[in-house]
Amino acid sequence: MRTRSWIPCLSILLLLAAPPSLRPIVFYSTADPDYHTTPPGGDSADSGWQWQGRWGYFTGTPIASNLFLTAKHIGGTVGDPFLFQDVPYPAVASYPDAETDLVVWQVCGSFPTVAPLYDGPGEVGCDCVLLGRGSIRGAEVTCTNEAGPILKGWLWGSPDGRLRWGKNTITEIVDSQNGIGKLLVAAFDQDGLPDEACLAGGDSGSGLFIRNGDRWQLAGINYAVDGPFSYSSSGPAFHGALFDRGGLYQRAADNTWEWMDCSPAPKPSAIYATQVASRLVWLQAVIAAHQGRDPPPALWASSAVQGPYQPASDTTVDEAAQTIRIPMSGPAAFYRLSACQTVQIIGATTDGSQVVLRYQAFTPGSR
Repeated sequence: MRTRSWIPCLSILLLLAAPPSLRPIVFYSTADPDYHTTPPGGDSADSGWQWQGRWGYFTGTPIASNLFLTAKHIGGTVGDPFLFQDVPYPAVASYPDAETDLVVWQVCGSFPTVAPLYDGPGEVGCDCVLLGRGSIRGAEVTCTNEAGPILKGWLWGSPDGRLRWGKNTITEIVDSQNGIGKLLVAAFDQDGLPDEACLAGGDSGSGLFIRNGDRWQLAGINYAVDGPFSYSSSGPAFHGALFDRGGLYQRAADNTWEWMDCSPAPKPSAIYATQVASRLVWLQAVIAAHQGRDPPPALWASSAVQGPYQPASDTTVDEAAQTIRIPMSGPAAFYRLSACQTVQIIGATTDGSQVVLRYQAFTPGSR
């Protein structure tokens, strides 16, 4: 059996000079650009909308007083603001998961509310609420036979950056290993839920929520969708939300095109979200180590003053002595100091092969 391929839900049009594409949730039932752009009510009230914050062009979910969870592949740097309920919280540290696409970011400040984590198991068969930012669905994708054109789904549409919510049902859990880990899978079904939705580029990092008892809990972080697709075995490729891939080609994991036969049963494309429950022990350890605590000052380095800056792994911070040591070997670099408190460099000396910076941290109201 050939391996099915998928693509992360971020910008695919890499040749564009504009910001990353924000194509988001696509609905089966409607192309209304205003559909589900306000918080859900009824039995979907408080199902995750209230826990979505803006992380660059993407989204993240607070999981502790000063920690939020998102997708590793969407990036981000220390100093970037996480905008939650219209309040910016500057990021000060990140804790990536070695086994999945998850990353926890630490911020300065304290969130007014955080999402509870789904501890599973039991996701398969559960209805879920999906969230993501973006646009209306695009043009129709059709295949033609002797009866004429047959609708298969829709291309990803133009971006508008608005948060939307939709629904789907978890059909299976796949273990991809190799740094991806376990993924929740949901199919974009023609006869699915009334608000049946599919993810698209720009939805990475947003939350997938499942009701557990009387409350909704964070069960997954949006990772990828099936695709790309083509009308022929030689391309060109396109990206879309398809409730039936039959009659089309899908790129396989070995980068060749695989024909999807036109059997009576539809072959819906699927969405993939990194499972939270399988990484609960790791998440709880990160929360226990960093919740409500400011990290020590950290140096970030770059070869150019304008960046990009990355953690300076060769520096040593001594909180007790309030010093930062930088080796003098290696190429010249520009440094940026990151801290939640106000920090002032009050001196610099050399100690053998190291530069030693002395700093002083000021609490609010101190002089």
